[in-house]
Amino acid sequence: HISYISCIILAKETPGQFCIRGTRITVYVLVDFVDKGKSIPDIIQDYPDLEAEDIRQALEYNQEINTGLGPA
Repeated sequence: HISYISCIILAKETPGQFCIRGTRITVYVLVDFVDKGKSIPDIIQDYPDLEAEDIRQALEYNQEINTGLGPA
């Protein structure tokens, strides 16, 4: 089980959605970008406050939640 505490938080600005810490960028938005074929370097170019590890953790978090292995 991976800990995402350092990267992903439930933000006040986006009620009910998990965001990358220090941003309003939701996990859902990042997953949607990747699903539409956007690469991690492309996302970072558009959102320079993000790091590749932020995106990787968001994708892993989403995968765990959707497979029922994530945090309760």
